[in-house]
Amino acid sequence: MNILFLNPPFLLTQDSPYSKTGAILPALGILYVASYLRKYHPEHKIQVFDGPAYKLTIESFKDKLNEYNPDVVGITIYTTTFPVVMETIKIAREKFPKALIVAGGPHASIFPEECINLANADIVVLGEGEKTFTSLIEHIEAKKDISGVLNIVYRKNGQVNHTERKMEIIDLNAIPFPARDLLEIHRYRPAKGTYKRLPALNMITSRGCPYQCCYCSKNVFGSKYRAQSPSRTIEEIELLIKNYGIKEIYFNDDVFTQNMKKTEELCDLLIERKIDLTWGCSTRFNLVTPKLLEKMKKSGCITIGYGIESGDPEMLKIISKDISLDHAKEVIKWTKKIGIESRSFYIFGFPGETKESMNRTFQTALDLDTDFVMFNLAIPIPGTEMYNQADAENSLIYKGLELYKRSDGPHYLIKLKDISENELRQFYKDAYKKYYLRPHYILKRILNIRSFDDLKRNISGLLSFISWLK
Repeated sequence: MNILFLNPPFLLTQDSPYSKTGAILPALGILYVASYLRKYHPEHKIQVFDGPAYKLTIESFKDKLNEYNPDVVGITIYTTTFPVVMETIKIAREKFPKALIVAGGPHASIFPEECINLANADIVVLGEGEKTFTSLIEHIEAKKDISGVLNIVYRKNGQVNHTERKMEIIDLNAIPFPARDLLEIHRYRPAKGTYKRLPALNMITSRGCPYQCCYCSKNVFGSKYRAQSPSRTIEEIELLIKNYGIKEIYFNDDVFTQNMKKTEELCDLLIERKIDLTWGCSTRFNLVTPKLLEKMKKSGCITIGYGIESGDPEMLKIISKDISLDHAKEVIKWTKKIGIESRSFYIFGFPGETKESMNRTFQTALDLDTDFVMFNLAIPIPGTEMYNQADAENSLIYKGLELYKRSDGPHYLIKLKDISENELRQFYKDAYKKYYLRPHYILKRILNIRSFDDLKRNISGLLSFISWLK
């Protein structure tokens, strides 16, 4: 069989200063599914087409698909990509009228019937896709009734059918590495101004997040945290260095240091083997110590992202973000002192947000003074507690497709009592300007330049920011 995994082309929102930075990294989810299928069924022809890597419009995407002739098309659906996925499936049906369209991913796992009835997929895979998709292909190849495949929703004779849902937690040490060899790796790079060295790629060493933040969706990997072993991670790193000459990696784990002992073991291995690598990650304030940060720095860690979201204690309770702002300040001080670049993330416009709470959040950003910040507006992703809360309070401005169309960037999506749409959007823009255009901040960036590469990185980021300001 010919199986094509499609990652639809997309346009980043023009309302974000990160929209023009050109961040394109492999979609690891479909690469894991492709590699798992290939391991057990090498007889199939498996291809991956990653639309964003080619920077295609929908029209040029149509022409590109002429190169393929699949029996099955696999596509991942996020809430943010739902509108373009609808268009992509429409095009795929025109190009491949006999092919089965199989959807998976976070949005598909929440609203499988919507993905069939509205997006026009034939089959939806629920949860982690490796084993389920492989079982599905086995049934199709053997011409067996797919009702025997666990964890799928499918259309037959105009009816939508659900099979038995029995989720199996996948052992990350037992699955093959993502099938990056199916991509043109030279097309990928992180956002301008965010890396130290090229080539750079992304990795995932764990799945599942045990925390209950109200804005986060866990419909694919769930709440049970599991990680591959440090030695397995080293094996993947060394493979990336050998095959692609990788010099830098960003770990896309939700909480990279969830198991601090394993993180320390990984750092020890990087140090012992003298692996020439710089790397970055994201984590929580309660999951680092000065000792661990020092070891991370020694092993090549150059940047850590911390999610703060709000600087207002009451808002932190509302959004179930279990952090201490005082401890956050202490951890940022440790990070700076040890010499690791710090990044912090904030969200404006949560249900119950006020002008006062937003001002406290921005003041927290100024007080912490991390090397980089990212401000966002709240997006009520279906399936999250934030969505359910806003829906119960009748404060969702949009639902369904109209919400999905506006979930790819900063939009006014939740009614706020004393904050208008214009006020929220202006506050968001002003936050970026006031943060990055401070004389203190600009001087700090200049003084931190240590090489010509540092200079280029800062200039690249500055030009992207200026372009957004216009």
